[in-house]
Amino acid sequence: MNTDNNGLSQTTEHYLRRILVGNVTDVRHRLNTVLERLDYDFIDETDFELEARRGARGWATAYASADVLDYPRVLVIKLKAISESSTRASFIYTIKHPSLNRGEKEVLTREAETIANLATIRAMDKMCAVCG
Repeated sequence: MNTDNNGLSQTTEHYLRRILVGNVTDVRHRLNTVLERLDYDFIDETDFELEARRGARGWATAYASADVLDYPRVLVIKLKAISESSTRASFIYTIKHPSLNRGEKEVLTREAETIANLATIRAMDKMCAVCG
């Protein structure tokens, strides 16, 4: 966590992991598509990592919003191949918010799960219904 001159925290992190269907290249491509649809701007991308940001919205521009999704954040997604058809995605949020309560962390968890689910839906469309 970073602190300002008064010793108050200015950023908070939140972390979670999910297993996604597909190899690293396919998962990275699908995650790119989902993040673009959710208005994230890409900062950096490698074969095994995506870094995207989303700016402040609504009342968060004055640091007064009750909605944690209004605050500016950077999302880093690190990818690791588990097998030929599965990839572990580690979601690491850095959010410009002094502290996150349990409910706000749950909101970020739900956003990451939504990103993972939307990326998985596209993978499932390509899979054979009979043999998987």
